[in-house]
Amino acid sequence: MTTESTASPERITELDGLRGLAIFLVVLCHYIGSVTHGPSHSLGTMIGTVVGLGSSGVDLFFILSGFLIGGILIDSRESPKYYRTFYFRRFFRIFPVYYLWIALFALISIVSIQFHLRTPYWIYLAYLQNYSFQHSGMEIVWFGIMWSLGVEEQFYLLAPPLIRNVELRSLWRILLIVLAFSFFLRLYLSIRFGHATDDYWGLRAAALWTPCRADALALGVLISLAWRTEYARQWIASHLSYFRYTIVVCGFSILVALPWLVRPNSFFINTFGIPIFAGIFLSFLVIALADKKSLIAGASRWRGLRELGKISYCVYVIHVAVNWIVHRFVLDSVPRFDSWRRIAVTVLAFGVTLLIAELSWHFLNIH
Repeated sequence: MTTESTASPERITELDGLRGLAIFLVVLCHYIGSVTHGPSHSLGTMIGTVVGLGSSGVDLFFILSGFLIGGILIDSRESPKYYRTFYFRRFFRIFPVYYLWIALFALISIVSIQFHLRTPYWIYLAYLQNYSFQHSGMEIVWFGIMWSLGVEEQFYLLAPPLIRNVELRSLWRILLIVLAFSFFLRLYLSIRFGHATDDYWGLRAAALWTPCRADALALGVLISLAWRTEYARQWIASHLSYFRYTIVVCGFSILVALPWLVRPNSFFINTFGIPIFAGIFLSFLVIALADKKSLIAGASRWRGLRELGKISYCVYVIHVAVNWIVHRFVLDSVPRFDSWRRIAVTVLAFGVTLLIAELSWHFLNIH
């Protein structure tokens, strides 16, 4: 996920709000959808299961990353300090929180046997965790969410030389090829290796591997490129109804496919579900950019969402572990969302997460 605070020659305030929406969806998924949230077949359980679809917020993060990072690289592609400036900013925005979080786990592991890894530390240090499927229980709590940071960091390594050295006309074609390749690779892995006899590794690979998730990043770069092309920008502005229809059609598709979408690591969510949610989030981005009077743009400018978007990177990294720690400290139990007391503790955990993330923003970020 991008940590960029919408830095560009022309600041686009709405992107901060969209980033806030993305982290809000992810937190809802992990604080409600991914934990016990009521008796089996109860209304609360059904609602909680649907809330679990908030994991799709990661796709919104990917699209925003593609748009923001792609835009920065396109605007500076002729700069003599192109690589140095880009990687310098990435280093100070991403590495401090990430590596401190790894170091904290390592320190705790000295005094607690529960804190141990099945994945070697060097995998996390090298941002390759999205290719590792073997984890201990506490490793999932502490690092499980980190797979998407591996995807993004690999994108940061590949995108700069691509955008620097490829003609923009050819870049369009490459990005379109990436869209098709990612979808068909997910489809192939899910069909060929997504069964119990293969330990379902094909489904996990389709959900986590960078080549399988590159389509959302490519969509973001495509919109960034279009936004910097006069003809494409005018076409978008005059055809916003297409994007509104996309939201309606994709939303209806989600309702129809809900029984299959809510199944964990299902074939449907890893193949067709990802582009359905990407269609909605891409349309959100385009409408927020092109129609400042739209409901989506207005909601994206709401201060609460923009503030949440500002600290979203640290919130993303720590929120699952903080929820686990607070539940252990207050109730001596794993996180649940099935009583007023446990709901109150979950709200407390979110407050603690926001406080830590705000402090991180002020003391660990170079703005």
